[in-house]
Amino acid sequence: MKKILIATALAGAIVGSFASVSFAAPLPAMIDSHAPANIITVDHRCGPFHHYVRGFRARDGRVIPGHCVRDHR
Repeated sequence: MKKILIATALAGAIVGSFASVSFAAPLPAMIDSHAPANIITVDHRCGPFHHYVRGFRARDGRVIPGHCVRDHR
């Protein structure tokens, strides 16, 4: 009788621990209504048809800060 009681309690604990685990549903994709369908916004620092170039040092040692440049299209 004691073995049945311990086995039932153990089975109840196992089932109870797995019953509380649930997985959240993924969120739906948000579509930006301001951008046209064929343009994907990658970076918000530059406008359309431009991309951001990080700062760098020129050959003569000058520091060129980061800036936006036009795409080659």
